[in-house]
Amino acid sequence: MRYIPKQPKHYAAHPAVRYALALIAAFVLIGSNILAQSTPEDVLDQFMTAWNDQNFEAMYALLHPQAQELYPMTIFQNRYNAAQIAMNFTGVTYEVESSRIQGISAELHYDAVIQSSAFEEIQDPDRTMRMMQADGNWRIAWSSMDILRDMAADITLQPTRTFPTRASIYDTNGLPLAADNSRIINLWARRIEIINEEACFNTLAQMMFRSYSEIEGMFSPYPPGSDTYFALGETDPETYARYSESLRNDCGIYDDNGAQYDKVYEFTARNYYGHGAAAHITGYVGSIPQEELAFYQGQGYSSGDYIGRAGVERSMQEYLAGKAESHLQMVEPGGLVIRDLGTSTGAPATPVQLTIDRDLQYAVSKAINDAYLYAEARNWGQEIYSTGAAAVVIDIHTGAILAMSSYPTYDPRIFDLQNTGYGELVSSYLLNRASQTDTREPLANKALRQYTPGSVFKIFTAAATAQEGIFPIDDSEQFNCDLYWNGTTYGDTVGDRPDWRVADEMDAAGPVYLWQALSTSCNPFFWEMGGRLWKLGPSVNVSYEQRFGLGQPTGIVGLGSEDPGNLALPNNPTSAINNAIGQGDVQVTPLQMAVAVAAVANNGTVYQPYIIQQIGGLDGTDVVSVTEPTVKNELGLDQAVLDIVRRGMCNVPVDDILGTSYVTFGPNADPPPPYTSCGKTGTAQAGPPGSEIPPHAWYVSYAPAEDPQIATVVMVLNSREGSEVAAPITRRILDTYFNAEQWPYPSWWNEVDYIPVPVPQGIGTEG
Repeated sequence: MRYIPKQPKHYAAHPAVRYALALIAAFVLIGSNILAQSTPEDVLDQFMTAWNDQNFEAMYALLHPQAQELYPMTIFQNRYNAAQIAMNFTGVTYEVESSRIQGISAELHYDAVIQSSAFEEIQDPDRTMRMMQADGNWRIAWSSMDILRDMAADITLQPTRTFPTRASIYDTNGLPLAADNSRIINLWARRIEIINEEACFNTLAQMMFRSYSEIEGMFSPYPPGSDTYFALGETDPETYARYSESLRNDCGIYDDNGAQYDKVYEFTARNYYGHGAAAHITGYVGSIPQEELAFYQGQGYSSGDYIGRAGVERSMQEYLAGKAESHLQMVEPGGLVIRDLGTSTGAPATPVQLTIDRDLQYAVSKAINDAYLYAEARNWGQEIYSTGAAAVVIDIHTGAILAMSSYPTYDPRIFDLQNTGYGELVSSYLLNRASQTDTREPLANKALRQYTPGSVFKIFTAAATAQEGIFPIDDSEQFNCDLYWNGTTYGDTVGDRPDWRVADEMDAAGPVYLWQALSTSCNPFFWEMGGRLWKLGPSVNVSYEQRFGLGQPTGIVGLGSEDPGNLALPNNPTSAINNAIGQGDVQVTPLQMAVAVAAVANNGTVYQPYIIQQIGGLDGTDVVSVTEPTVKNELGLDQAVLDIVRRGMCNVPVDDILGTSYVTFGPNADPPPPYTSCGKTGTAQAGPPGSEIPPHAWYVSYAPAEDPQIATVVMVLNSREGSEVAAPITRRILDTYFNAEQWPYPSWWNEVDYIPVPVPQGIGTEG
């Protein structure tokens, strides 16, 4: 018995077999004394081995020439193709029972077992393979019954599969983030009936997590005044209820109880809460892509089946989908079942529970989307400037991710082309924009992409400085934070470097202690510390940054690939000095930064971030696994070092002179926050000195200051300074978390034309 299992490949089908039987009868010449050079058993073994190897050319070469005339190679291979797909073929074993040679003809009687990913084993006993000699060798008088017994040319294999209902994805409180058979509201529109187009487009942009320009694009096939009635898109019942009044008053969209042009319908399908609020976490389901078809056919799927294509839907596909109950029958053209070949009992689908807090996730995504909507008309939110954003909220005591958002987002439902509430033109526009035409890459999870961090990186340079003792932490010495700094003494080749206050036309910060240097983001101080750390050794500063988990994948499970970041060892003093302020070669992901800030807040423990809380245990299923908090490492910093870093961060929101987020979080903010927090701003140069490429805005924080619970990171690409853009978005997020009154976004976002943020000359192209 031979068995050589192989990864299945997939082909198609073919007819005609009675001709092969006639061929065999014609070939039987009794009494011949010609001896073949190989035995029939050898040929059978070669044929089955080639089948296991999926070597159809080798199989075909073993056919008798007249069989090859009847069945060209394409027909032969297509016949196997169709059968293998139906059987979910992975291999074949066989055992010869008897053989008989009569002159130049031979018969082999044998049993075969087809190995199948769907049916495990398909028993096929009492098979007969007939052979004839050709040029002194035994060759197969092939027919389709050499694939399966009784499989004549007009017989087909009919698999039937019944998938269990796909399981739900739940948030940490047991609320659905993605669930089958859920109510979905389908919105329709007629542009002629829109009451206030600008207000209507703003409402739709808010509720659909889209930009104003995207909404314009969705309406673009229907010019103003058009009376075409078209499917605009989908939302969930909760969101519809939240915006129903504005939809009626501004868009003329309301439930008219089945009238001819009713604008609100319901249907059921797999719903994603917020239709974009958590898209980069849940991912989406869609048809199997061609390049993955062979793999999934090997798992029992067929072309046209839906699978998880991104995020948790993809990573947890095995659990969420379960396994189909399958049957395979051999059927004649009239429908008569010739044979039952196999049955698979399948397996139930298993729900997955995440660490995500659904309400907080919605609020974080809304805070970012609303910020872009407000700044889109005239300022940094325009597509020609900002290319996207990301935010992360993490539990500092466990590493659990409570919220993670990436902008721009997409509605996972646009990939369900079988059951959609999007009109054809709208659907085509959104799909093309998501996957091809939008250079901001809506499908990319920017929380897992790496970017230059800018001044938020000074947190780690401050920790290294304090731990190495190269500047006192006991307020016994101050550093003069002047407008310019020259590092020639340390080997810097840039010359006079201007502090960021030069570009902002501000006075110098003056004498500062270490913690104040962090609060006021004093570039000269951290440039000099970068030079001093370089003198201790090129790897000293990098080694501290690595302790925080920077420059390496976090290893988070469930969200797909993540960038590693970059903490390349500097090879000269200038690079080390640039890197010390988060410029140069340094790159981190927002998720890495969240983990690092959480370690500062929790007194030095770096946790493994995680988003899969539990598999199973809901909807009556057994618990498969539960994720427990995992410590990756301890920072190993002195308590006084952690205290001084936190002191600097906690001064950022409250110091009216040195604090860079005072306007947003200070007591004079209107309204002032009823909670305390600690933070650090960052403005990372995204282009060379002197260019007008907008910088990346960062703000990292933890709260409350006195008893931290969460850490947050907000990063807005190509926008403005961190204090101007990322800090206000963070304020919205913290307001939601602490159930506080929402702080309004700065009016200049909406009322003032964008003014480029100057990148001062003399910082260095890496700086």
